[in-house]
Amino acid sequence: MMQSRVDWTLIAFPLNGVVPKVRVVSVWLLSILAFVLMTPVHAEPSIAPGLTLEAFGKQVFSDRRFSASGQTSCRSCHKPEFGFSDHRAVSIKDDGTATALSTPALFNMKQKIGFFSLHPVFSLKAAVERCFKRNQNIDETDIYGVLERDAGLSRFAIHNFGRASADVVYQSVAAYLKTIQTSNSRYDRYRQGELSALTYSEQSGMVLFEQKGCIYCHSGREMGGMAYSNSIDTHVNRDVQVLRLRNLSLTAPYFSDGSAQTLSEAIYRMSKRYSATPVSQSDLEKIRLFLLSNESSISDFEGPVRYENER
Repeated sequence: MMQSRVDWTLIAFPLNGVVPKVRVVSVWLLSILAFVLMTPVHAEPSIAPGLTLEAFGKQVFSDRRFSASGQTSCRSCHKPEFGFSDHRAVSIKDDGTATALSTPALFNMKQKIGFFSLHPVFSLKAAVERCFKRNQNIDETDIYGVLERDAGLSRFAIHNFGRASADVVYQSVAAYLKTIQTSNSRYDRYRQGELSALTYSEQSGMVLFEQKGCIYCHSGREMGGMAYSNSIDTHVNRDVQVLRLRNLSLTAPYFSDGSAQTLSEAIYRMSKRYSATPVSQSDLEKIRLFLLSNESSISDFEGPVRYENER
C-alpha cells in the first residue's frame, strides 16, 4: 500500500546518492496536484477565439453582467423589436430610476453627427461609455471584473487589444452599433427616381410636409438627427436633437419625453406649434401616410436582426 505521506528526508538526502524512484514520482504528482488546486478556475470561454470586434460587441450588448445589478443590459432599453428604441415614454435605468429623456433608436448610427439631446457628445464610443456609467451604473473597474471572470472575454480582449479593459467593451459595442443599418425604404427609392414607389396620397403628404416647413429640421436621408431644436415636450422647454423620421411604426411613443402616444398626435402637435396654419384632418392623414412610407427592415453584420433574449 502506498504511503500517505512522503519521506522528505530521504528525498533531500538520498542514501548512497540514489533517489528512490517511487518517491520522486510521488513528489512530482503532488506538485502537479498542488498547482492545479492553486490555479484560479475561470468560466468556460463564452466566445470563439476568432470572433470579430462587432460580434464581441453584440454579445456585450445583450449581456446583463455588464450592469451593477446584473439584471439589465443595453438591450433592456434599446429593444430590437422596437427599432432599438423602447416602447415606454422613458426607460428604467439599472438602479430603478427613470431616464431623463425617451430612449432613441439606434439604427444608422454611422449617419449621425451627435449623440444625446442633453449634453451631446460626438463620438459613438463616448456615448457608449456614458450609457454604461449612467444607465448601467457600472464603471471601468466593474467592467474589468466581468472580463476577468470570463476566460473567453479575457482571451478576446488580450488577443485584440493586448489587455482586458473597459475600453475594449466601449469600442466593441460602438463597432457593433455601426453595423445596425436599415434597407432602402419606399421613400428612399422615390428619392432615387422610382416615382411609383409612393402612392398619390403619400406624394401629397410629402408636398405638405415640405410646404409646412417640416423639411427644414427633418432633412436628409434620415429625415432628422442632424440638428437641435426647441422641444415641444409637455412640461419642459429644452433643446433636443431632431427626431429621425424612419421606422416610426416601431418607435412610439414620440417626442423626447414620450408624451405623444400616436403618430397622428405628434403630427398635430408639431403643426400647431410650428405651422402658420393648423393642419386639417385630411392633410394630417396624408402626412402620416407619407412618414410611414419611410419604413424599412433592419440588419446588422449577421443579417436581418433577430430578437434573441438577453443573457
